[in-house]
Amino acid sequence: MIINAKIIVLIALLAVGLTHTVFAQNSGTDTTKPEDKLNLDLSALDGLSEFSAMKIEDYKFKLEDFDGNDVTSDVKALKTPNKLDLLFYDPETDVTSICYEFYSAETINNEWLDCALVPESPTGLYWVLSNNFKSFYIVQNGSYLNMTIFKLKASSNSDEYIVQENGTGKYAMKELKGKNQDEFYPLELLSQ
Repeated sequence: MIINAKIIVLIALLAVGLTHTVFAQNSGTDTTKPEDKLNLDLSALDGLSEFSAMKIEDYKFKLEDFDGNDVTSDVKALKTPNKLDLLFYDPETDVTSICYEFYSAETINNEWLDCALVPESPTGLYWVLSNNFKSFYIVQNGSYLNMTIFKLKASSNSDEYIVQENGTGKYAMKELKGKNQDEFYPLELLSQ
């Protein structure tokens, strides 16, 4: 039986929260207000996707959702530019997720790996810098877009680039300082 990391984390958080509350009540040192007692820190679940991925062999994979349903044929997936990660889009939930180091030689076949959510994009588009920040790619719904129609242009803001589509400034890569190579970020509409 496969136990998802989210379930393990949730059970552990509930156990710690309940144990702390019971101990505090029994020791006579309970200073928490009733409304605070069930306010557990669920931040450990932030960023975890509802999907798990399994490397079957070299480039083949299997994906399951949180309920254990096989969704492999329902998603659109791609190998990321760094050739290590598996990025996929589930049209049913409209969610893009990533399994880091999926294609690494160290990743063992037939073991379930947790996936991470890619932050939600207001445009449904994501950008990634690669090749020592010399190349960029745009992804939508688990597919690379035709990059011949996109160009980067310097912005008046030194911390962003304007992305032109067919010669017209349409999108912005924002807050470039601190961005990492080979990570996917939401592509935002250009503020007029």
